[in-house]
Amino acid sequence: MQPGATLARAPGADRPAQIALRALGAQGEVLWLLNGRLAGRSEGAAPITLALAEPGEQTLTALSRRGAYAQVRFEVLR
Repeated sequence: MQPGATLARAPGADRPAQIALRALGAQGEVLWLLNGRLAGRSEGAAPITLALAEPGEQTLTALSRRGAYAQVRFEVLR
């Protein structure tokens, strides 16, 4: 995902937008934080899908047990 991206649920969908993520090159457990709150866990580069229920600006952080991290900000539309 590119910084500043805008995401929205599919037209007519009754479920929130979802995003599929992978931490490429990661080894061991990866914690996924959405706006500073734990949203999920994955192992290495295994995929994880997160629901984006809240509209507005979001910050997603991938954090490894070794302390490496990456962060991206984006917007979710209603």
